[in-house]
Amino acid sequence: MGRPVATVRRWLRRAAAPTHTLWLYEQAVQQAFRLNPEILVRPKSWPSMLGWSPNVLAATH
Repeated sequence: MGRPVATVRRWLRRAAAPTHTLWLYEQAVQQAFRLNPEILVRPKSWPSMLGWSPNVLAATH
């Protein structure tokens, strides 16, 4: 990721908060739609938004 380890750890700690998880999910969906709306047609099912959001972001690159 090109970021210091401490920064990534801070991101992961924040990601555990429900409000941040929802925000991350919304950002992932919006970015996916901007780049390729068909990504959202049948996304892989994940047990939580925290698992699903990075998956959608990864699919956009």
